[in-house]
Amino acid sequence: MKKDKVSKNFSMKDMVLENQTPQKVEKTKVLSALDGIDIVKFAKEVSDYNGSISDFDTDYSEMQPNGLSVLVRLFAKEPKLENGLYHYNSPQIAVQTTSGVGIKEYVNSPYPFTKKAIVVAVSPRLQSEYKPGELVQISDIPVVCPFPGQKDVIPVYSFLHYEYDDILPPHEVTNKHFGYFMIPEEIIKTKLTK
Repeated sequence: MKKDKVSKNFSMKDMVLENQTPQKVEKTKVLSALDGIDIVKFAKEVSDYNGSISDFDTDYSEMQPNGLSVLVRLFAKEPKLENGLYHYNSPQIAVQTTSGVGIKEYVNSPYPFTKKAIVVAVSPRLQSEYKPGELVQISDIPVVCPFPGQKDVIPVYSFLHYEYDDILPPHEVTNKHFGYFMIPEEIIKTKLTK
């Protein structure tokens, strides 16, 4: 009887899932975690972003949403400084199994959003309900892995100005297009006072 032996020609490329290229796997790895990011710099960038979140880019603030839509900008989750160490738990996103039934695993989201948002622009039908600059809480963080078995993380309802020339929204908080979402009114759960 022949014993099973590991091939001497085995490499990490053999570990790549079917229908994936090493480049796609590497891109997923980079997009799905904050590994290798200077956490002190990231904490300052997020703090600056949240502190100036009401300074809307005119490309977005001068828009007028249609129907029952509200253009909001989501706050970003800030790393916490405790005893000289930064603590940051990246939002976890569920990855469905290949069949779409059940959860295969969880991945870190490259989009550090919270449920807190600020209203940027409102459709004419909702102007009596919401005003630009008001704080609201939405029902859930709108970031998902929409394709069963794949770790591609996509923000649902994200809204980008037509001059933005990339397919996916930016995940760098320093990008002027970061954090804008065109959401239906029904996912706004409450107004906030602070």
